[in-house]
Formats: sequence, C-alpha cells, structure tokens
Amino acid sequence: MKTAHFHPLDQPTRKEIMFCLERLGTSDIKHIAHEIKMTPAGIRRHLNALLQNHYVQQTIRRQSPGRPAYLYRLTDKALELLEDSAPHPSASLFRENAEWCGTSIVARLFEQRKVRLLRQYKRILEEKKAADKDTWTGHEERQE
Repeated sequence: MKTAHFHPLDQPTRKEIMFCLERLGTSDIKHIAHEIKMTPAGIRRHLNALLQNHYVQQTIRRQSPGRPAYLYRLTDKALELLEDSAPHPSASLFRENAEWCGTSIVARLFEQRKVRLLRQYKRILEEKKAADKDTWTGHEERQE
C-alpha cells in the first residue's frame, strides 16, 4: 500500500499555521487560533498532523494549579521548507536577522514601520478630510 506524500504547504490552513508560528516563534493553541481566527480544536487537528510529520515540536509549560499548557514551535525541517518557499527575499533576511540578533530586533523593526505607516496614513486621511470639507464648503456657498 502506497502512503500519501505529506507536504504542509499544500494545505492552506497548515501553511497559515506554519507562517504564524514562524512569526510568533513559540506559541500555544489559543494564541494561534486567535491569530488565524479559527477554533482551537481546528488548530489542534492541524498541529497534530504537523507534529506527526516533524514540522512542529511540542513542549509542556507547567502551570500550577491546573492543566499544563502545550507550546508549539517550528522544527528546523519546517524552517528550511519555509525558507525555500519564501515569496520574497526579504523574508529570509528577516529570518536570518532574527537568528543573529533575536526576534526583538525584528519586532522593533515592524513596530517602527507600523508607527511610520500610521502617521503617513493619518496625514493622508486628514488631507483628504480637509479637501472634502473644502469641497462641501465651496458647494454650500454657491447654493446661497
């Protein structure tokens, strides 16, 4: 009997989970489910398939009292697969930067970019709002 070839990037949800874990580093099911907007049960099913095929590792974080929390992260096998399928060369650049300098540097870069883009979009919206207001003001004056 021939076994089916398992390639996680062929399945969109598993691909999304892997990219999410690449971004987060290590995470629990609840956080992954929130990021991907899926139920924890659905995430768990896909993570189990990724675990069985050695794309994800699971560790236990003991909490007292209560159940332990399971944390997941990508294996080297998964990281190599993602690197080979990176849509843009900058993706591997960020990954290498994270490996050399830590993920906090990459997170700071993205945070700074977010702040800059928010400022830029705010200015554009304010200019558009002012232009719309001028148009309305001019229109009202003509009707009087």
